[in-house]
Amino acid sequence: MKKLAILLLSLIMVFIISGCGNEPQYTASSTKLIKNSASFTLDQLMFQIEGQEQRNEVKPESPIGYYNYYKHHEGYYYHVVYGTITNKSSEQFYTKSLTVEAVGENETYESQFVLINSVNSDFWKDMAPNEELSYLLFSIVPEGKPAPTEYRIYYNDGFKEGEENTFDFCVRLLLS
Repeated sequence: MKKLAILLLSLIMVFIISGCGNEPQYTASSTKLIKNSASFTLDQLMFQIEGQEQRNEVKPESPIGYYNYYKHHEGYYYHVVYGTITNKSSEQFYTKSLTVEAVGENETYESQFVLINSVNSDFWKDMAPNEELSYLLFSIVPEGKPAPTEYRIYYNDGFKEGEENTFDFCVRLLLS
């Protein structure tokens, strides 16, 4: 009986120490809050939000031949925010420069940011200066759970690589 009590107490301590799942996985020196907006900027990147929806899989609008996609996972759905992005800088932009997470109902969900090439046939990892492409910002959510209400986009000054979980900036995009 004592061993069972010690085991239960140990499990409770592990849950208390590890948190409840709503703590951000990343930290940032500066945070900007964007509420119910159809557009926002990250440095020289101009985002237009065209909508959001639930999908069973995430793929380009007009795939041709072999293409990248995120397949359906039993018991989950994808929450997708979509729109266009314009690179107003004189530098190449790489998607690996952004780290994203979604938050909903006190839980943090695995998230991804991808660009779609100009013919909407495949996902892209970079964009040229002054180029405009479509993008998808999405998370995978357990069925029965509501869609995320917030996406957090982390990046460093000049979109430079930095420490694994620490960033210069965080944009908290609150969805309606």
